[in-house]
Amino acid sequence: MIIIENLTDASINIRIYIIMFMPIYYILALMPNFKWLMPFSAAGASFLALGLTITLYYFFEDFQSPSRLQMYTGITAIPIFSSIFMFAVHNMTVIMPLENSMKNPRHMPRILTLSMMLNVLIYMIFGFLGYNKYIDACDTVIKNLPFGEM
Repeated sequence: MIIIENLTDASINIRIYIIMFMPIYYILALMPNFKWLMPFSAAGASFLALGLTITLYYFFEDFQSPSRLQMYTGITAIPIFSSIFMFAVHNMTVIMPLENSMKNPRHMPRILTLSMMLNVLIYMIFGFLGYNKYIDACDTVIKNLPFGEM
């Protein structure tokens, strides 16, 4: 959305974007076999890795000492963080069918534990580095990244 608006100088309502991409999401959601989703998953993982790398580059650009930061910002942000985090990493509608289609379903607890540890680590790193770089300038770090340089 931000990329399209900056490249074309057009302002489109977010509802139009949702309607435009809805047929694609419906087709992907109706695929009966997870093997058919593998190319889309690989492409998504590649773009995610690229985005994480670019964001980390900007986080470490002119890195400042964390000693200037407040250790505690308030209790009101904890429920918001918890709900966003749980929504992002814990989706049972995907986990249970995935376990049913595995060759060795008994490995699922180990895989789930490793993936949750990786998600927690990524959230901790990005949370700390984003707070260190931008403090409380806005609600998400993505809004502070320089768009014109990319």
